[in-house]
Amino acid sequence: MSVKDLFDVQGFRTGAGSPIWLKGATPAKAHAKAVSLLQRSGAYLSHKTQLDELAYSLQGSNAHYGVSRNPLDKQRLSGGSSSGAAVSVARKESDIGLATDTGGSIRVPASYCGLYGLRPTYGSVSTSGLVPLAPRFDTAGVLTRDLESLRLAILALQSEAEVEDNSSADWKDQNKAQSIDTLVWCDAIWQGVDPKLRDYAWRWYQQAECAKHSLSPPILNATERKNCFAALQAESIWSAHGDWLNQHMTAFGADIQQRLRWGQSLLAQESGRDTLAKAEQDWRLWQQHQSQWLPQGAALIMPTVPSIAPLIDDDPECQRDALLGLTSIAGLSGWPQLQCPVFIDGDLPHGLSLLGREQSDIALIEFATAFPFIGQAPHP
Repeated sequence: MSVKDLFDVQGFRTGAGSPIWLKGATPAKAHAKAVSLLQRSGAYLSHKTQLDELAYSLQGSNAHYGVSRNPLDKQRLSGGSSSGAAVSVARKESDIGLATDTGGSIRVPASYCGLYGLRPTYGSVSTSGLVPLAPRFDTAGVLTRDLESLRLAILALQSEAEVEDNSSADWKDQNKAQSIDTLVWCDAIWQGVDPKLRDYAWRWYQQAECAKHSLSPPILNATERKNCFAALQAESIWSAHGDWLNQHMTAFGADIQQRLRWGQSLLAQESGRDTLAKAEQDWRLWQQHQSQWLPQGAALIMPTVPSIAPLIDDDPECQRDALLGLTSIAGLSGWPQLQCPVFIDGDLPHGLSLLGREQSDIALIEFATAFPFIGQAPHP
C-alpha cells in the first residue's frame, strides 16, 4: 500500500502537500489509525504519496511539487487531491492507495486514471492521525485496480469503525445487514455530462436484471449543491486551520491561495456570512429530503465526473465547478460512493459510480460485481 501524505507514518514528518507545513512538522510518534488497520490486515507499507496543497484541489497540480501527469496520457491531469495515490496504483507501484476524499479527492483521480475508488460513509473510517482539510466532510478511503482489493481494504478500515451516537459493534452489525437489490436512475444529474458516458450508462441500466426505477431531481440542483458544499467546506477549513492559515497564507500557490482567501471573506464580511447562512439553510433542506430521494436498498447509477481526464492546460476552475456539482451529492449526504472505471470504444477511462445510503459501503461493492458495465484495461 501507499499512503497519502496527510496520514501520519511513524518516524516521518507529514507534509500535507505543503513545504511550509512540512517544515513545521515533527516526526510522527505513531501511525495514523487507518495505516495501522491496513497493516494489521496484512498490507505492506511501501511509500507515501504526494498531493495538492493541503488537499484543497481536485486538479492534481501542486505549485511547489509540480503537475501530476496522468499515466494513461501524459498530456492530461491525474486529478487530485490524491494525485500521487492514483498515479502509484495506476502504475502498479502499489495495490492499495490509502487516501482521503472531502470534495472528490478519491473519486476524481480514480476516474481519470481508470481505477476503483470508494468514498466511504462519513465517519465509518477513523481519521485519527490525519491532517484534516475540512473535518465536516473529510473521509478516508482507498483506490485500487480491482474490486476485491477494494473490498478487503474497506473491511480492514471499518473493522473498528466509530460513528457518532453509535458503538462500533452497532455500526458493523448495521453495515452487514445492508443489502442492495435495486438500481435507480436520475436524469437530472446527467446534465453537462459527456453524452457518450450517459448513453453507455443508460443502455446498461435498461439491461440490468434487477429491480429498477427512476428518481425525481434532487432538492438542490448542481449549482446549488456546488455553492452549498463549497461554502461549508471553506468554513470548516478555516475552523480547523484559521490561525495557521493567517500566518502562512502567502506560502500557497495562487489558485489555492485565492480559494483560501475566499473562505476567509465568508467569515469576515457581512455578505460572506449571508452566503454561509444560505449554505446552512440549503444543507438542512438537503438533509431533510435526502432519505426520501434515494430509497433504502437502492444504488443510484451516476457519473463520477463529467468527462475523461482534462488536458493539463484546461481551465481548472471551470473543471472544479462542474466536478463539485456531482461530487457534492455524496459529500452533503455523508453517503458512500463507489467509483468504477469504464472504457468506451477504446477511449480513455470514464468514471461511473454507484451511490448508496449510509452504511451500504460493502453492499455497493458486492452489487457492483454483478454488473458487466464495469471493466478494467491494462495499466502502464
